[in-house]
Amino acid sequence: MTPAFLGRLMQKGPCYSSWCAEASDPNKWLEVDLASVKHVTSVATQGSAEGTFVSTYYLNYTASNDDWITYKEHGKTKVSTA
Repeated sequence: MTPAFLGRLMQKGPCYSSWCAEASDPNKWLEVDLASVKHVTSVATQGSAEGTFVSTYYLNYTASNDDWITYKEHGKTKVSTA
């Protein structure tokens, strides 16, 4: 697993160009603290320089860091594809 600070678009690192979970682990996540309530209008993903990339993901959010809510559209969990 790589450091979380590499979870940015166009990030340049000494060895890696992206954040990634260990190989094919579906239970890993990248958590972002926006410090206060924000209205997020889009999320972008980008593959690594090594050619790896996320194929699907979903979003969870919280205002309290205790009760996480899965983002839904029309009552169904929104699963995004990259």
